[in-house]
Amino acid sequence: MRPLPKTRFKMTEWRTAKVQLNYHIQVECMFYSIPYDYTREDVDVRLTANLIEVYFKASHTRLKGAIGQYATNTDHMPDNHRLYLDHNPENNRACSRTVGTNMEKFVTYILENNVEKKALGFLAVIRNLNKKHSNDQM
Repeated sequence: MRPLPKTRFKMTEWRTAKVQLNYHIQVECMFYSIPYDYTREDVDVRLTANLIEVYFKASHTRLKGAIGQYATNTDHMPDNHRLYLDHNPENNRACSRTVGTNMEKFVTYILENNVEKKALGFLAVIRNLNKKHSNDQM
């Protein structure tokens, strides 16, 4: 008998998935990002116990646990979507400090008195206004 190979055999399963408009594919009720250039394309997916490999240029650590999780690689996102990664409470507070103390108090009030998603919507409007107006006007 010959010795066993140094690398263990990995059971794999192959599937085909369609890249959704949000540049993710769905595999077993979990969502994995794909470069947005492949939106609406069919891609081949190789599944192992711990890895999802997508053929076109993407692989992810396999998600386990609660259904509906997302694994998103920021490199897969279009440029205009990456802008929203910085849209969080901490960055909004930091931005408000550059305008002045009253703006900082106003932003803190909005964040403390609204659900985060709703507050961030309000703050997005304020940040857009800040692009059009001076700090004194704000």
